[in-house]
Amino acid sequence: EAAAPELPVLEQVQRISRFYLEHWTRHQDYFQIFWAIDNQRVIGELPPTVVDHVTRLWEGSLKVLNDVLARGVEEGTFVEHDTWEVANILWTLANGILQSEGAAARRALRQRPLTEVFDDAIALVLKGLQPHPTGA
Repeated sequence: EAAAPELPVLEQVQRISRFYLEHWTRHQDYFQIFWAIDNQRVIGELPPTVVDHVTRLWEGSLKVLNDVLARGVEEGTFVEHDTWEVANILWTLANGILQSEGAAARRALRQRPLTEVFDDAIALVLKGLQPHPTGA
């Protein structure tokens, strides 16, 4: 629903990011697999089938975002860019902000509510993707 093709591209990206935030809020335990995959040096190797399955899920989610970004380039909503790279940047940015919720010290450094920082970060990236007025 968040990536419904009849929605404007900017709204699609905002809705996808909001869905991700809300999904994380409701299912934080689900996201522990991110930590486990990132910390295999500490906890030991996970079964390759698990890592492969999670990687395919990540790739599918990134493809949805990539396709929306590509449509934005085609329509002129966004400037030309590497849509796969930007999808990964948005995903990494979102996950970094979400991880700040897990430790009191990081929450304190953030200084503002999670949802505000999350939405502002996505908006900042989207602003950078939009064409700049001539002469600006």
